[in-house]
Order: sequence, then structure tokens, then C-alpha cells
Amino acid sequence: MLRILSEILSRTTSLSLMRNKFLYSYYKIPLIYLSSNSNPKRFFVSKRTLNTLQGEAAELSKKAMHNLEIGRYHDALNDFLMAHDLISSFSEEDDHNLAKSFENIGVAYYYLQNFDQAMEYLKKALNIFIRKKDTAPLDLANIYNNLGALLEKQGKLDGAIHFLGKSLDIYTGTKGEKDVNTAKALINLGSLYFKQGNYRNAEDCFEEGVSIYQSLGEEHRKELSELHSRLGHVKFTRGKFDEALQNLETAVEELEKDPVGNAHELYFIYDDLGNVYMRKGEFGKASEKKLKALEYHKQLFGDNHQDQVKLYSDLGLSIFYDNNFEDAEKLFEKSIQ
Repeated sequence: MLRILSEILSRTTSLSLMRNKFLYSYYKIPLIYLSSNSNPKRFFVSKRTLNTLQGEAAELSKKAMHNLEIGRYHDALNDFLMAHDLISSFSEEDDHNLAKSFENIGVAYYYLQNFDQAMEYLKKALNIFIRKKDTAPLDLANIYNNLGALLEKQGKLDGAIHFLGKSLDIYTGTKGEKDVNTAKALINLGSLYFKQGNYRNAEDCFEEGVSIYQSLGEEHRKELSELHSRLGHVKFTRGKFDEALQNLETAVEELEKDPVGNAHELYFIYDDLGNVYMRKGEFGKASEKKLKALEYHKQLFGDNHQDQVKLYSDLGLSIFYDNNFEDAEKLFEKSIQ
């Protein structure tokens, strides 16, 4: 017995606090019947030994989470696998900790672009969560989100929308219709609808999200502004130019309060505003917005970035239609240099 425990503990190290919340049971009986996946023998261990195994598994998982955050995905996977080996030794087949362990391994494989393995482990986690009657709804919502993200990466948008829709239903049922998590779920689902080309549904999701953020107060002004930007883009795509302008200008008003911190978002918004005014035939305003987009792009990426070719071309076109042929020619020349 001591030799087996020594082998298990030798693969672990003491680490720091973890972001992902694992729930560990502390048994009240003095001896625990423990099985080891690496060795089919079954044996009894003390409560102190069980707590040690649980603690070491938690610490490995914390380290893995940190490695995920800093982009060390291979290290994260290895740590999750070692933690899983320990968790498997003291968990029942339908244990919550085992399900979370499968999910974490699946997420690590996702970041490593190994989507088949990611799907395998996420499905294992989902099967446990579904079988357990006492599974917390938010655990299910989280794994539905992960499955949706994975299927999106694989280009399976219908499947991704299915899982994100289930996640939204859970958030709506548990958090209510005016909760920030419900808003985020709507944004994720709306983004998938937009990517699918279902602009009507995307618009509906973003509209609901805007309504929620408006009800949540001042602390969510930035999120509200960014969502106005997305909604404006969808409405522009659907040909609703006047409504698109309202959403985009609302976003600009708030984001311009921190032009440096919001430079990336402002670049896209001004580019969209220029496109809207071009379609409306208001070429002077289109030139003004395209010039602002170019300024923010240069602020972000410097001069002579390849993406600026299109900006110079768009700006030249708007100025040309505004009958400023000389300046338009200079911009067209700049776009082909």
C-alpha cells in the first residue's frame, strides 16, 4: 500500500490557489476505500491521506489553470492529466470532481487545437453531469458553452448554436432575464447567428442584450457601448442604415471618453460609420469617418500597414464621389504603392 501511495504522490507538487473551483468532500469516517486507476488493487487509506491526495490534485489543477492563462498549453494539459490521475483514484464514476477534470482536459486539448480529443473529454464530462441529478445548472451551462466554442472552431455552426441555446436557457432560468450572464449568453449566440448569416436572429439577440445592459446601470456602460457597435454592424448588414447610425454613434459617444484604451473598437466603428454614410450617399460624412478610422488604425499599427490599403482606397472613393478629384487621385495612388 505504501509503495502505491508513494508512486501516486511522487507525481505531484505543492502549488498555489486555483481559479477553477473544484469541490472536494471531507469524509467523516476514519478509513476510506480507495481505488487507483494506475493499479487495479484496492486498499484502505486514512482520512489524512485522502485529504492529501485531494489537496495535491487541487494544486495541480491550479497550476494547470495558470499555465492556460499564460499560453503554456502543453504544460497545462500535462498538469491536468496528472491531477486527473489523482482525482480518478478517490472519485466515483459519477463524481462531480471527475466530470470537472474531464472538462478541464478537454479545454486544454481545445487550446492545443486537438479538437477530436477535446470533444472526447468534454462529452465524458457532459455525460456525468447529465446522469447526476444534483448537477448545478451553471456547471451544465459552462460545458454547453465549451462545446459550442469547440463546434464553432470546427465550423459546425448549427451544433454550436444548439449548445449555446441550451446555455442561454439555463442562464435565463437560473439568473433571470435581466442578468449579466444572460446578456453574455445572448451576445455569444448572436455572434454565431451573424457568422451563420442569420442576421435577423443575430439582431434579436443583440437587441435583447442591449436591453439587459441598459437595465443594469452605469457600471456596464462600456459593455453596452461595445454591444451597440455590434448591433449597428448587424443593422448595416441588413440595410437598416438610419438605425445602424444611431447604434454606432451611441457607441462612439461613450468609447471616445477613453480613445487610447478603446482605439481598436473605435477603428471598427468609424470604419462602419464611413460605410453607412457611403451607402446613404453622404460622401462628405463618409470621408470624415473613414479618415478617423485611418487615424485610429495608424495609432494601433503604425504607418504602411497592409490593411491601410483598403482604408486609403475607401477614403479616396468617398472623396472622389464628393467631387474632390485631386485629393482622391493622391489617395488612390497611396493605396497601390
